[in-house]
Amino acid sequence: MRHRSKPIVVLLFLISMRAVAFAQAWTPIRGEGYVSLTFTDTFTKDHFLSSGARIDIGHIRSVSLVPEVDFGVTDRLAVDFALPIVAAKYYGPDPHQLPYDNGNYHGGTQDFSIGVRYNWLRRPLTVTPFIRLGVPSRGYTYFAHSAVGTGQPESAFGIAVGHQSETWLPNAYFQAAFSYGIVQKVIGIRPNRSHMLLEGGYAVNRRLTLRALAESQITNGGLNIPQDYKIPDYPSPPGLPPPDLRWSHHDQISNINSLNLGSGFDVALTGDWDVYGTAFNTVWGQNGHAVRGLAIGMSWKFRAPWARVNRLQGTSPETR
Repeated sequence: MRHRSKPIVVLLFLISMRAVAFAQAWTPIRGEGYVSLTFTDTFTKDHFLSSGARIDIGHIRSVSLVPEVDFGVTDRLAVDFALPIVAAKYYGPDPHQLPYDNGNYHGGTQDFSIGVRYNWLRRPLTVTPFIRLGVPSRGYTYFAHSAVGTGQPESAFGIAVGHQSETWLPNAYFQAAFSYGIVQKVIGIRPNRSHMLLEGGYAVNRRLTLRALAESQITNGGLNIPQDYKIPDYPSPPGLPPPDLRWSHHDQISNINSLNLGSGFDVALTGDWDVYGTAFNTVWGQNGHAVRGLAIGMSWKFRAPWARVNRLQGTSPETR
C-alpha cells in the first residue's frame, strides 16, 4: 500500500487558514520527493460564538492554490515546504472593514510553511516527531472577513504515529498526530494551539484508496466572542481600526476551537502520478468559522540523481 500524496496536510492547512499543519508519519526514502498542487474551495455560512451557537452574519468564500514539496534527505529525515495563494470574498450585512469586505475577491500569497520530520521508529508503529514553522510571506490585511490569514508567525512541535497491518486488514492503515503551536503574542495575548488529527484509509485496489479523517484544534487561552469584545455595529472606515483595539485583532487572539470531519480518495494514475480529492465540514466550533468545502489536487513523485536504488529491480522501492 502506498501513501504518496499530500492532501491531508494541505487540507487541514486550508480549513483554518493557518501556516502550521500536520506532518505525515511516513517519510520519502533518500533522494525521492513529491511535488503536489492542490486547489481548495471553501464556504463559510455561519460564525461560531463562544457558546458553540451559530449565527449567520454574512458568507465567506475562499479559493486557494497550494504548491508543496516533500523531500527525503535520508531514509528517515524529510523536509517539506509550501506557500498557499489564497483569494477570499465576503458578502453580507456586517463587513469588518472596507474595501476588503466589499463583495469582491481579495488575496495573494499567505504564509510560508517549512517542516522537518524524522522517522524515529518503524515497527511495530511508525513514529515520526516533527517541527514546523509558519511565517507570513508579506504584510497582508488580517482584520477582514475576507482576510487570507492571521499574519502571525507560528512554531509547532509534534509527533505523528502511523500503522499498516500486515495480517488484519492488510489494505488498511491509520495515522494520528498531535502538535502544539506557539503563536506570536498580539496586544499581550498569546493563544497557543493544540492540534489533533486522526486519519484512516483503505486500499480498494492497487489504484484507489479511500480515506476518512477527523481534525480538531483546541486553543489554550484567548478571548471569547461576544463577551470579551466591544463589537461595533458598523464597518470600520478604510484605513482606520475599530474603536475596540481587541476587536481589530480578534482573529489573532480569540479562543478558537473546532472539530472538522472529512472523507476523500487517492487514485494512482501511474507509478509517479496521483490525483486526490477530499470533502470536509466543521461540525463543532467556538469563536470561529463553520467551514465546508472541497479540495482536489495532483502529486508527482521525483527522484534526485543520488536517490537510493533497489539493486534487484533498478528502481526506488515503495516505502510510503
